[in-house]
Parts: sequence; structure tokens; C-alpha cells
Amino acid sequence: MIIDRKLRHGGPRDLYVRPADGGEPVNLTGDWDLDAGTPMWSPDSRYIYFVTGIGGARHLFRVAADGGDVQQVTSGERRIQGLDIDRSFRRMTYTAGEFERPPDIYVADIDGQNERRLTDVHRDFLAEVEVASRPSERILYTSFDGTPVEGFLLYPYGYDALAGTYPLIVVNHGGPHSASGYGFSFKNMLFAANGYFVFLPNFRSSTGYGDDFKWGTWGAWGTNDGEDVLAGIDHLIERYPIDRDRVGSTGHSYGGILTNWLITRYPDRFKAAVPGAGASNWTSNYALSDVARSKELEFLGPPWDPQAREIMIRQSAYLNSGGVQAATLFVHGEEDYRVPLEGSIQLYTSLKKQRVPTKLIIYEGMPHGIRGHWNNVHRMMNELGWWETYLKPTGTVPVSGPN
Repeated sequence: MIIDRKLRHGGPRDLYVRPADGGEPVNLTGDWDLDAGTPMWSPDSRYIYFVTGIGGARHLFRVAADGGDVQQVTSGERRIQGLDIDRSFRRMTYTAGEFERPPDIYVADIDGQNERRLTDVHRDFLAEVEVASRPSERILYTSFDGTPVEGFLLYPYGYDALAGTYPLIVVNHGGPHSASGYGFSFKNMLFAANGYFVFLPNFRSSTGYGDDFKWGTWGAWGTNDGEDVLAGIDHLIERYPIDRDRVGSTGHSYGGILTNWLITRYPDRFKAAVPGAGASNWTSNYALSDVARSKELEFLGPPWDPQAREIMIRQSAYLNSGGVQAATLFVHGEEDYRVPLEGSIQLYTSLKKQRVPTKLIIYEGMPHGIRGHWNNVHRMMNELGWWETYLKPTGTVPVSGPN
């Protein structure tokens, strides 16, 4: 029997085994500081395999059922997705891509050897379109309290270090317990193609960096992670030709939540913002969201608990939104029950009352994730238009890349 036990807030996600007829469970990953993913037995019952994140990558791992070190099976700067193993448990298939290349299907032996790419789905597309003029870069920096943080930087198309300064778009991942990493994003590449640096920070609460890092925002969403983002921006401004007065923030779900927090907590640091499906008031979000229990874990209780209520009020962007300066485009699905629409409406109303440039786009019938090709094309072009309006004043570096 395998037990993939999830402990209460702040705890690790470890892999246990115990005899099916009873007995004490044995923790196989207690000395390993990453999350164990969904487990799979090998046919001979010698090993247990699982896929999980490690930094900005995602790979297949295994551990012996009778104990021992966790072993990494696949490798490389990529994210393994959609893994499936044949009946003999000798071969496996998965998809993998890179920042500059959309994913393809691969096959390999179960030990990760003899890998072969089966598809070249994007060959014609990549032959016609130069996706990037310069490879993306892994960024390592130190936050305000000495915590090391990893992020990734996409260069503006046609980048010339001597041509002047460029605007920066910060793309915050969702979750918050997930991570940005090695994978293709049409939207991020669209922004880079139109002359923007694009920064993907893996701030505290991100997975793939250990339990202390994963739970580094417990009881204070926005505080340590927000400081991690600011430290990353400062790190980039010191080393790249980035205009500190033309910085934007965006993201979906928790990325939208963090964007809402950033523009209210640090109003003089952001020129524009595009939060997608973001909460801004934790007391009302608790009552309307379909995952209220997660707020009890992250904020140490429900809003009628005095300690939790104090935290929720302190960390709510809407309740601390006086003085926002960033021109903000809100994007939300009409039928979002995970992060309900009221989160965007409330902060939109605050900015409207303060005469801050703002707009709210509501996608009819859409849930937490905006679905449909044309909805997403509409969204990307509206977001790009927002950046072009508020981060590209006359006289800055011209766009030389593909539109």
C-alpha cells in the first residue's frame, strides 16, 4: 500500500508505504526536501515512481520501496508533462518543451536513457517565425532577508544593450504553490517579441525549492513573496537596460492576486498592471470562493477569528488601495467560483473612484480559466495593447520584432 500523505498547512508532502494487511507506515522521502508527486508502483514492486517540480524544471523520480535515496530519472532544463508508461514498464512517453520551443512528444527507456523525439509538430511554424532573437536566461538573486530566489528572464526581440532602456513586464505564477519554469508561453513570447523584457520570478510559496521556501508566505500572502518580486526587479535594473519607471506586473489566479497586492503595497514601483482572476478582499472572498478552507489554512482561521480577520484585512489589496498609481486592466471570468469576480470589481471600483486609468474585461460564461481560442486571442491582444499604451511612451526603443 502507498500512502501519499498531505499534512496540514506548513507540512511536507511525503511518500509513505505500509503493508496492505496493516503495520506502521514508513516515510520514504522524509529526508528529501521536495514534494512527492502521484506515486506509481513498478511491476516488480521494487520502486515507486513519481513526477514533481525541482526549481523551474519538472522531472521523473523514483525511490526504492524498501528505502534509500530519491533518484532523478529524467534531466534537463525542461518540464516533463503527460507522462505515461507502457505495460511492460520498460518504456515511457511524455511531452517536453523549452522557453523558445513549444512541446513535442518524446519516448525513452524507463531509466531515462535512449530518449527520442517522436513529433516535430511546430516545424513549419518555427521555420516561418523567429520566436526569439536571444535565449532566455536563468536569474539568481537574493531577497531582502538573504533568501536566495530563482527567476527567468526573456529578452526583448532585437535586443540591443546600447539602444536605450526597455520596459519590463513581471509575470507572476499562480498557485501560489506552483512555479514558473522551462516551458513555452505564447503570451510571454508575444510580449518579448514586441520589445519587453519579461521576468518570471519564483517567489516564496513556489514549489520545487523545499518546504521552508514553499511555506514562506504562510499567514501573510503578499509580504515575503512581494518583497521577493521587488528584489528581483531591483536586481534586473542594476544589470540590464531596464527603465525603472516603465515596469508592469501581471499574472492569473494567484499571479493576479499578487499583482493586486504589488500595485497597492508599492504604488510608486509600477506604471501599469494586468491582474487576471485576482482576489482583492479576503473577507468577501472567503464567503464566495469554492475553496474557503484553503484561506483558513493560509490565514490561520476564518474571518470571524480575530487573528485571522486581522491578517485578512492587512493582506487585502482592496482595503489598502488608497494611492494606487498603476494603470490597471482587470481580466476575469464571469462564472469564476475559485476566485470570484467580486475581487476584480472591488479593486476596479476603488481605482475608478481615485481616477486611476482602469478597465475591466469580463468574459461571459467563463470559469476560473479563460477558455476558447478566440477568448485568449482577445485577451492577449488587449493585454498587449494595455502595455503599449502605458509602458511605451513616445521616444523609447522601437519595436523591431514580429507582431
